[in-house]
Amino acid sequence: MDLGIKGRVAIVTGGSRGIGFSISKELAREGARVAVVSRNPANNAAAVEEICAAGGAATGFIADVGDKAQVKSMVDRVRAELGPVGIFVYSNGGTKDLTWDNADEEDYVHALNNLVLGFLWVVKVVQDDMISQQWGRIVTIGSMCVKEPHRESPLILHNMGRPAAVGASKTLSTVLGPHGITVNTIATGTIDTELFRRTWRDLAPSMGMSVEDIIERKRQLTPAGRFGTPEDMAAMCAFLCSDRAGFVNGQTVVVDGGRVLSLM
Repeated sequence: MDLGIKGRVAIVTGGSRGIGFSISKELAREGARVAVVSRNPANNAAAVEEICAAGGAATGFIADVGDKAQVKSMVDRVRAELGPVGIFVYSNGGTKDLTWDNADEEDYVHALNNLVLGFLWVVKVVQDDMISQQWGRIVTIGSMCVKEPHRESPLILHNMGRPAAVGASKTLSTVLGPHGITVNTIATGTIDTELFRRTWRDLAPSMGMSVEDIIERKRQLTPAGRFGTPEDMAAMCAFLCSDRAGFVNGQTVVVDGGRVLSLM
């Protein structure tokens, strides 16, 4: 299937590791020119090298999307080196895994900055490119907690920040839709990444369970009988970034193997 994105310039934040890296690879495989954005120069260089070795087109850019000035500078550099931006994927490391009892004001500010404001700052500076092309694809990587908030371990920063990000995306889908721009969210289910396993290793003592028991329980709760992979997320993202998905706008697509029980 030709996704129709060959030659498009794609920015992928958090694009050097985990889900973001798989998305960078998949978009490059489909012919996009990918700007791999991360804060870590070594990870970034390794990601770009792997993508290019496989025949893709990728360029690394170092920036912290939690810093508004760095966002503007990064997008200006992408535009100068690669051309007008047509695709923007917002992937990041999420926020701290804290509960009500141990989160403070700085943690809430960090969550809002990382999950919502960084995303909005990038959109603010890439939207003109997309409007001028009358074509654009914006995808945020979210969480299943926008459908069913975390309860087993009530991670308040995720339960607060992730729905806020979806609200922002939904609003932008209305504002930018008339210009041929779609804005969608992919909500992760249990995706087997280094970050996923580290999260539950950290939380296991407070839950009174071993990390092995927690991980096995989560696998059993997934009707597909397995964890998702970063490649599962990347495949959905590539479709949402394609010409084929031009009428999919303002949606939250859950990639979870059937785990979420909510009908909406």
